[in-house]
Amino acid sequence: MDSLGFSEGLLCLFSSYLKNRWQYVTYRGPESCEFECSSGVPQASNLGPLLFHLFINDIGVMVKSSHILLYADDIKLYKPISCQDDAMALQNDVNALMSWSEMNL
Repeated sequence: MDSLGFSEGLLCLFSSYLKNRWQYVTYRGPESCEFECSSGVPQASNLGPLLFHLFINDIGVMVKSSHILLYADDIKLYKPISCQDDAMALQNDVNALMSWSEMNL
């Protein structure tokens, strides 16, 4: 967020929202012990999709010849295929996305 130009006040706000969170798991009655959640965003939060989108906002730079659709944690990559070169270009974009995800996720 700092590299995106967020103000120091917003950085502090989001930091306090995301740090020092504790959670537990419950299933059919039994509950786990509480544990600190050191990554991710609070489940079912309104800010979750926005924060994830900010986190992956540079993913589109990797895509050179295909179309990309992003929503929350879903990504769709598509391209009309009319020849072998189109298929290879789409595959190159898929490979680039895989490389990005291995480095960033």
